[in-house]
Amino acid sequence: MGVETIHVSNEYDGWDMTCVVFREVAQRTSNRPFRFVAKLGEPHFDQPEFDADRFAQAVDGYRDALGIDCLQDVQWMWRADLKADAVRVQNFERHIAQIRDAAQSLKGAGRIERLLCFPYSVAFADAASSSGIFDGIVVYRNHAEREYDEALDRWHAAGRMAHIIRPFLAGAALESSDASPAQQLADALNHPAIETAILSTSKLDHLRALIS
Repeated sequence: MGVETIHVSNEYDGWDMTCVVFREVAQRTSNRPFRFVAKLGEPHFDQPEFDADRFAQAVDGYRDALGIDCLQDVQWMWRADLKADAVRVQNFERHIAQIRDAAQSLKGAGRIERLLCFPYSVAFADAASSSGIFDGIVVYRNHAEREYDEALDRWHAAGRMAHIIRPFLAGAALESSDASPAQQLADALNHPAIETAILSTSKLDHLRALIS
């Protein structure tokens, strides 16, 4: 077990430092040791429609910033008011063809490898699965958050993969559980659809627990 995948977002405070580090890696070696999963909302909360040009520009922004030719995994999101989730799902369903075509164009040009969906809700996860346009899904999963497990079953049955986020319940499990971090991680990963767990920490005590 080791670090093979880097989750990035140009919305994170550490984005500029991340870019400096990985552009230097890109300059030093042609052997790229990491895959990137990039967080990309299109549309954003204040944008009612999906726009293929904005999507492509956002992808290219990541590629240029990280010094890479191909952004392996795009963690795509339809951002809107989650209190009106049924409307958000309906708007997505109206744009399935546009999203599919935009992703296929970028894949054909070698600019992205896979399009993954971060659904925000189980209903959206089911709509995304039914659309058939995604290579996988990104969801929360840990000992307490298992609401996507049936969705993961369906994605796995369709031959598609998953990344999981916050396997330690945003650090709370490291403070409250008797299980070791390794045991908690193994439990969070215990589904055949899951390819990778994305770990993050903002506390030194949590980081020490993870690497001890």
